[in-house]
Amino acid sequence: MGNLEVESKILTLFRENVKGRNLSAMGAATKHDGAAGHRLETLFGIKHNGDNAPDLLGYELKSDTKSKTTFGD
Repeated sequence: MGNLEVESKILTLFRENVKGRNLSAMGAATKHDGAAGHRLETLFGIKHNGDNAPDLLGYELKSDTKSKTTFGD
């Protein structure tokens, strides 16, 4: 699969399963630090993990956070 095909597949999954959903309102009984990320993984149909390795077709999923995210080497 080429990059454009991969990105198109991810966008399709996002539009069909994630867009418009409130991750913090889903599964309110789970309140750990990675809960929103796990809900995001569920919506994308992938197994929960706490790895910082690619989750889906070579891309790492990240949920919106209230804290600053930095990317370093």
